[in-house]
Amino acid sequence: MSRALSWLNRIEKVPSLNLAFSNLARAGSYMLPVPFIYAFSGAAETAFWMLVVTLIGLQNLLFLGSPQILIRMLSVARSKANNEHELMAAFDSPTEAHLIYFMRTLFMIAAIVITLLFATIGSWAVAHSVSLTSNPQDCWNLWAIITGTTFLRVGLLQYLTFLNGYGDIAVPRFVDGVAWVLAAFFATIGYWLSGSLVIMAISTQAPLLVLLGFLHRRSASYGWREMSRSTQGADLKKTAKTIWMPTWRAGLGSFLSLGSRQGAGVVLAQYSRPELVAGFLLAQNVISLIMVLSSAPVQSVLHTMSEYYAVGKTELHNQLAAQALTRSLWVVVAACGMIGLMIIPSLKAFGLQGMFVTAPLWAIMSFALYFQRYGAAHLQHYSITNHIFWHRLDGGTGVMNIALAAWLIPTYGAWGAAIANLSSVATIYAWIPVLFVVRRFDFDWFENDFKPVSLITCCFVIVLGFAIWIGY
Repeated sequence: MSRALSWLNRIEKVPSLNLAFSNLARAGSYMLPVPFIYAFSGAAETAFWMLVVTLIGLQNLLFLGSPQILIRMLSVARSKANNEHELMAAFDSPTEAHLIYFMRTLFMIAAIVITLLFATIGSWAVAHSVSLTSNPQDCWNLWAIITGTTFLRVGLLQYLTFLNGYGDIAVPRFVDGVAWVLAAFFATIGYWLSGSLVIMAISTQAPLLVLLGFLHRRSASYGWREMSRSTQGADLKKTAKTIWMPTWRAGLGSFLSLGSRQGAGVVLAQYSRPELVAGFLLAQNVISLIMVLSSAPVQSVLHTMSEYYAVGKTELHNQLAAQALTRSLWVVVAACGMIGLMIIPSLKAFGLQGMFVTAPLWAIMSFALYFQRYGAAHLQHYSITNHIFWHRLDGGTGVMNIALAAWLIPTYGAWGAAIANLSSVATIYAWIPVLFVVRRFDFDWFENDFKPVSLITCCFVIVLGFAIWIGY
């Protein structure tokens, strides 16, 4: 018992592991009930639930990438307060108090806007799927709960953003992961016992309310309560202007890139049969789950890289970035490989292959994710300079994706959406950030990137090729 507690204590103190655990638990909490919904209620209810999950993921577009930018700015603001290094004079960023006061205002407005959008446009987006289910009233009641609890989800994001900016990652993310795991089990048990989507949604709220209280108290220990309410010397307009410049660029790119990728599923839900929609949306959300999971190695060192950059330690943040890149890609290989080699054959063996996409289509979606994570790791590294060109990169990728999808989806359906995404990411998104990193930081691309990534890529090709062979 003592060894188990000692092991748990060590795991709890590792930021990257807890960030991965938190991201996995959050995304997995929405996925765990899916087999039960498919088995007990059918494809129509499954398609509706996966559409709801997709819309919840799209709500983050309204933040325009501001949480990651706020994490970096908080890290720099703390370095300025605690470090007199001469290079810090080059950073004309807001103070901690000004950033926190702005954060409180931003997240409050975002919660209101998201609630209104869910109640209007979101209701229109789910209406067709609801009409195909056997119990439309139950589905509408669930959608009302999802809309009404927007403030809870935004509040959790607010406190996690603040704590991550202060370098407090491990414990908050560990508790966050535990709460979402409990929420997933409560949701699954609630649905299994009642067969009601409403009961499922209500069952998840208790652990999340406890989590909100914990994060609020932990944030208060760093001075959140005082600084978020203090307006002394705070120029909200000036702070907003400072943050807006990098934020709108990142947000525009995310809207075009992520919006086009996730939006393809929303469009398919309006015109395709529930069986096709359920499988594609589930696969798309699994990809999103792996995406956030594989981003953990980079996110967990982002504030440290920002601090190294702030004091001119280029070699150190280059080393951290190279390590984070390889770890991120190995996570993609492991996760996508497990789905292709184990999950898809298992579903086929139990006659549930309609729940998910085929192995060849999964391979295309997996390679698109692999290229995306490769480019994103370099992009996050370069973004510590606060020179944001995400809007151009994501925007170009998104426009190409939209153009190809409009051409391919009418003929090839889900295959067209997957091919459009792979083509746009592999030709634009994956390579431009590398050039910026190499030029700005004198990054040794061959030694730190090409050699390890080549090995990982070969393993990925072998794993997915074997998965396709098994599928046939």
